Amino acid sequence: MTGILPGPTGPATTPADPTEPPLVDRTHLLAEIRAALTATGGVLLHGPAGIGKTALLDALAQEAGPAGGTVLRSSPTAAEADLPHLALIDLLGEALPGLAEELPDHLRQALECALLHRAPQPGTPTDPLAVRVAVLEALRRLAQRGPVLVLLDDTQWLDEASRQVIAFTARRLTDRRVRFAVTERTERTEHADAAPEMGALCPPAAREIAVGPLGERGTGALLRERLDLRLSGLTLTRVHTVSGGNPYYALELGRSLAAGGSESALAADPARPLDVPHRLRALVSARLGELPDAARQSLTVLAAARTGTGLPDTVTEPLAAARRHGIVQPTPAGTPQFSHPLIAEVVLADATPAALREAHRLLADLAADPVEQVRHQALAADAADPQLASRLHRAADTALTRGAPGTAAELLRLAADHTPDPDAAGRRLLAAARNAAAAGLPDLARACGERLESAPAADVRVHARLLLARLLGPDHPGAEPLLAAAAEDTGGDPALTAAVHQERAVRALHRGDRAEGLAELATAEKHADQADDPDLLVELLAQRAPLTLLTDPALGLAQLERGCRLAAGRPPPPPPCSAAKDSPSPPCAAATCPAPSPRSKPCAPRSKPPAAPRTSPTSSTSPPPSTNARAAAPRRTPPAAPPTTCANASNPAPARPGCSVAPPNSTAAPPTAPPTCWTPRSAPPRTTTTANGSPTPTDCAAGSNSCAATTRPPPNTSPSANSCCAGWSSPTPPSSWWTPTWPRRSPSPAAPRRPPPPSPTPANAPPGSAARFSPSACTGPKPT
Repeated sequence: MTGILPGPTGPATTPADPTEPPLVDRTHLLAEIRAALTATGGVLLHGPAGIGKTALLDALAQEAGPAGGTVLRSSPTAAEADLPHLALIDLLGEALPGLAEELPDHLRQALECALLHRAPQPGTPTDPLAVRVAVLEALRRLAQRGPVLVLLDDTQWLDEASRQVIAFTARRLTDRRVRFAVTERTERTEHADAAPEMGALCPPAAREIAVGPLGERGTGALLRERLDLRLSGLTLTRVHTVSGGNPYYALELGRSLAAGGSESALAADPARPLDVPHRLRALVSARLGELPDAARQSLTVLAAARTGTGLPDTVTEPLAAARRHGIVQPTPAGTPQFSHPLIAEVVLADATPAALREAHRLLADLAADPVEQVRHQALAADAADPQLASRLHRAADTALTRGAPGTAAELLRLAADHTPDPDAAGRRLLAAARNAAAAGLPDLARACGERLESAPAADVRVHARLLLARLLGPDHPGAEPLLAAAAEDTGGDPALTAAVHQERAVRALHRGDRAEGLAELATAEKHADQADDPDLLVELLAQRAPLTLLTDPALGLAQLERGCRLAAGRPPPPPPCSAAKDSPSPPCAAATCPAPSPRSKPCAPRSKPPAAPRTSPTSSTSPPPSTNARAAAPRRTPPAAPPTTCANASNPAPARPGCSVAPPNSTAAPPTAPPTCWTPRSAPPRTTTTANGSPTPTDCAAGSNSCAATTRPPPNTSPSANSCCAGWSSPTPPSSWWTPTWPRRSPSPAAPRRPPPPSPTPANAPPGSAARFSPSACTGPKPT
């Protein structure tokens, strides 16, 4: 019980602790309450116990006091409901001495007698009308000094005498200088909350606002602010569901979790009942104790069943007694449900293990969904069962196909618990941890991973520690001991070593250390190559190539090309080449090529793929110019990639893709098509310049690593297919001979220009493959 809360001139006496954190998830509700008080002068807040009505009044009191207003407050209890005028004593007891000189004598005497500040005259009863008018005049006198806020909490326990007086005054104070904020506890009926009954304590136009539950994020924020308890994933979901978003219940459950240390146990076993504290259990246990045994058994089945499960009459008929006690209520569909989720948790916590197994056995027989059926079978079993574990594993696969990794994680955890082989159990538990992490359930993933730190298989321990490190975040200091332990467990296995270096690279890059990150990625790529793990190689190249492109574009594009070939399921190309940073040589200089990759065969050239069909011009001469550029250059089917010549004794370096190089004293076979950067519409003959300046058709220079530079052939020279390179020494190659092969646009033949950026898919790539084109594929001069 509290009295008057003056403004800045006096100390404020309110139950709200000034150091208490602000309200959580109530910003919009508080704004609505303020607007209602300003517009109508009164608001009635109603809702179940513990929903936060008192905290809202605390917030209003803290705002009104510093603003220079007067706050009058009363908070009656059930034990004080029969004491007359007790709420008036709370509201005006401290303010009466300051108002005594302003009230008429007969009103002051009546109010002093009602507030027990003066002993009544023997045999002279106090006039009820005088008391009501005195309270009305007292509030008006206070309103002349400044705004007045009257806060009435838990009015369901307000004494009748005070209720009549306050209702009398509220109907007559309509100037909004005196505002009323009233709370009332309302219990939920079968289909909705009960209607409030204390609206008469507010001015006639006052609004009624229902205080609803917190959301899941609001529940988590409340536990962090008040208890410094950080929950996430399934644990937070369980606490929010059981509490129903009720702040009081959530805080009590949070205190129980923090004191008993059961948070980790709950994360490891989501089906485990919450530890309901005694204060909450006492609210439910008394009603449960009055039920017959048959009703309690039916309640156990109802608590273990999923929402919406159809139950037989043998289960629903005994629930009639629970319905009479307000424990169970029907849904709009007619199926029974608990009136509050907290009751279901208490029922599960009080049930014996045998009763729970029997309930799950019954539900397994009723379940139509195979996934739900095998889950109940697992919860009904009391010993390891390999066949049950296999069915759980298959059910987890079914859940994954349905897009439910969280359900798959729970099923795999149950499968691991029912697997007698330690190695197989560890691998199923690792799969459960990975699915939990993918489903956004870090608590369950962490609990499963921690159980695997002593797994018999080294690879399981390594991957479990890597998962635990990722769950900690990229900058958490506790990840380094996990990575060190994982590195020790690799035992020199290249795939595991590559995975550890990859995780170290991610953390180095997150710190901004690009050099260390690239070095770790290079080391990881080397070990992945030794392990012959194309999936890991693709992942590493996808991480490394974008960073390499910033400093060495040629090497970065080569890494992308290699990764795309691996991702497309094709054999990897020869090792990527990169020119030295301080060398003016072209990007495919033989001296700069690294040693062949262990994954590639250095002397097994691939067979030449068949040339893609292409359209040839109708005549050997240049076609007449067209006024429509796009019509004159229709889109063509890109040609296949040229072959690659392997290194041998007479030709020690592999040729650049797109330029076939023949050994000395031999003639190189012309490629099927020029490099992918340019495609001949009608290829001109290869020419070199003689001493007198006349062009002479030739073939590619034997033994050369680059295509010979050419000049423009004579206008009347017949085109030939013997060209091996797209480079031209002339600044403008004939538009009738060459056209870019970009699939999305064709430049005008009348205005050749440097090609746009490469297409994501090359001409000779299989469906689904990514970019493999490098601008350095042609070493000759390119048209401008």
